Amino acid sequence: QSSPLKKMHGAGSRTVEWLQTKFDSLGCTTMAMRLSCHSNKKVHAEALRLLLALVQGPNTTVQKSALASFSVGVKADLWFGTCSEVLRAAIGKLHKAHKQSKASKSARDRAEDAWQEVGCQSGLDTAESGNEEEETLGARGRVMMTLRLLELLCKKQSVAWQDVMMRQTSSTASYDLLRHCLDLLETLQPMLQSTQWSRNKAMFSLAMQTVNTITAMIEGPHEGNQKALLSTTFLSTVNRLISGVVYVAEQSLVSQNLKHNGGKGAAFEPSDHDMSGHDGPDPTGCKASMNDLRCWFRRAVLRCICSLLEVVKDRQEPMQVVK
Repeated sequence: QSSPLKKMHGAGSRTVEWLQTKFDSLGCTTMAMRLSCHSNKKVHAEALRLLLALVQGPNTTVQKSALASFSVGVKADLWFGTCSEVLRAAIGKLHKAHKQSKASKSARDRAEDAWQEVGCQSGLDTAESGNEEEETLGARGRVMMTLRLLELLCKKQSVAWQDVMMRQTSSTASYDLLRHCLDLLETLQPMLQSTQWSRNKAMFSLAMQTVNTITAMIEGPHEGNQKALLSTTFLSTVNRLISGVVYVAEQSLVSQNLKHNGGKGAAFEPSDHDMSGHDGPDPTGCKASMNDLRCWFRRAVLRCICSLLEVVKDRQEPMQVVK
């Protein structure tokens, strides 16, 4: 996963896929699945990084091996329980930070104080508030990596993984990870709108990843997960997000560059974006404006809505999707 390899061979290329499959055949996937249940947070974080490197693409062979690991020693209730714990902890941190930030002087201060409280300042994903890096909500934090891993495991309409996102019938305990993702998005929604005038790119990054994970869980379509999602307040949350995440001219890179260059032209080009291993530009890339992030976030939300519409068989009856 080094940068030279990423530059020469993008995610999904034959070279990367061959390496992933080779390491998988050596038992790396099963080992990483086992370590991702470890109680030590640093070990857990490193195991997540290894799993992300193995399944990136996504690699369908690794997807199958990860699921098969539950029948060769990896305890499913422990693995899903760990994922649930990470997501619930993030929701709790956000609730606490949002509540405490209400005492701040201004809307901008409230947004910045809330995000600093959970260890993720504007444009950064490192622990600036005393938290360990893996405990932040940024790109290197366990919650972001957990969300990304769940997305990759379900991608390419991996029905076997989608089936166990809400309940695990073969385990002694069951965890609804789809519900946790929705709860996280609902928690982020008021905070996301309160930071409209700040430059908190990490907030949008976490929200986009949450939406992308939900999309991977329901696309195909997976009718069971879709029906469960539509029985919640998801559409209301999406409506508030779309109406609240709006274009702000002052935060456009074009406007900034024109002002910086004395109105002579803008130096920014779309190709300047820092492309990550994700399905799109890196939301935390320093060359992305807040308007870029809003567009990417709205696109992610619209893709999720399109996934819901996949269940409609007859174009003359679009109301099937809300039944």
